[in-house]
Amino acid sequence: MNPKIKAFDCVEESRKWREATSAKLNAMSPDEELAYLHALGERARTELRGPSGPWAEAGTEALLVREDDGEYGRKKP
Repeated sequence: MNPKIKAFDCVEESRKWREATSAKLNAMSPDEELAYLHALGERARTELRGPSGPWAEAGTEALLVREDDGEYGRKKP
């Protein structure tokens, strides 16, 4: 395969996606926009937790909460 010929240009595709999404959201009212984004988040969470999603087997037992004091590099006594 010739390295100069791109089969997929991720930068161009990302730009196209951002422009299309921006146009779609700009055409909505603020309430429609919030409802759309909320539904999108719910759909993503459902897919991630679905039978084949990456969080399918992990229950709440697999979640880790890390408390951070915000002082990186500080050695505790």
